[in-house]
Amino acid sequence: MNAPDCPLEERVAEAARRGDRDPQLDAHRRDCAVCADRALVEAHLAASAAAALLEATPPDAGSLWWRAQFRARVQDAERAAWAIHAFERLTWGIGPLVAAGVLFWRWEAVRPAVGRFFAGWRESAVAAASSAPQGPVSQLVVIGALGLFVVLFGVYSAWTEE
Repeated sequence: MNAPDCPLEERVAEAARRGDRDPQLDAHRRDCAVCADRALVEAHLAASAAAALLEATPPDAGSLWWRAQFRARVQDAERAAWAIHAFERLTWGIGPLVAAGVLFWRWEAVRPAVGRFFAGWRESAVAAASSAPQGPVSQLVVIGALGLFVVLFGVYSAWTEE
């Protein structure tokens, strides 16, 4: 339930905050319970604020200067790191496209080298496939290994971002 309003309440509160002693407002405050309560609260808050201001000690100038210099260095480092990270992302995005474009463009020259490179792998894969069990279990193993690779790559990427 809200207390009834008084038309002089704000003037009484302002006088209590400033510490003014107006005889008319003092007489009204003694007769009005709303204004008496408000004046008591305002006077207490003003006294608490004054005490807090007296107890507050500002930090010394050397400490403020050191913090400002440190903050400026951190901001400069963040600005430089942003450019490096942006270029790194751009490189990771464009690099594979450039490599694929070069392979496509120079495929006739690269094809024998790729064939020699994968020839050994093909023979070992055929030997492993003939001795390895076929079916959904081996497919699940391959899918699981690929999933693990993707998760580890994601963790590494997240770790390098920080």
